[in-house]
Amino acid sequence: MKLGVDSSQPPDQITLRSLATLNVSIVAGYIGGATPHVWTRDEWLNVRDSGLTPQAIYVAPNDHSGHADGTEHGNRALDGMHTAGLSSLVWLDLEANFVLDQEWIQGFYDAVSAGQADVGHYGTVSTLALASDARFVSWLALYGPYGNIALPLDAVGWQYQAGARFDWSVWDEGAPTSAFAR
Repeated sequence: MKLGVDSSQPPDQITLRSLATLNVSIVAGYIGGATPHVWTRDEWLNVRDSGLTPQAIYVAPNDHSGHADGTEHGNRALDGMHTAGLSSLVWLDLEANFVLDQEWIQGFYDAVSAGQADVGHYGTVSTLALASDARFVSWLALYGPYGNIALPLDAVGWQYQAGARFDWSVWDEGAPTSAFAR
């Protein structure tokens, strides 16, 4: 298993080096959507320069409707990945008060796929169950000391603890990740 963190506020170089000493190898941040802070390219470059692996997150809006709106947000996610210098995969955050709209999710998926990237779903047990689809990998938000439980929905990541500065996750060794574009 790999250890990872995510935060709406990006860590500085000193913090990134400290995280690496704690065996953190994955750092997740935000490329767009309903988030308090979209990380800048320089903030992502700090992650790259620290030798850590990125995970790009796009937060689904609470107000949404249909395929066309999902497509627009998928294109925004691609723009956010391009601006950040990232490629490969974006995690669609469905956790916060998102009323699931399968057409919206399909539009998001269609746009991101057309841009040659993959989509993963991040959310709670209930949102991931409603959004489950064989095309998507899952990153589960389930807090607490649950011990050695089986991850539902074939989740490849488990966010198990919220913190003051970071939320903490564990990841399967083979979990897909975002990548720095070449």
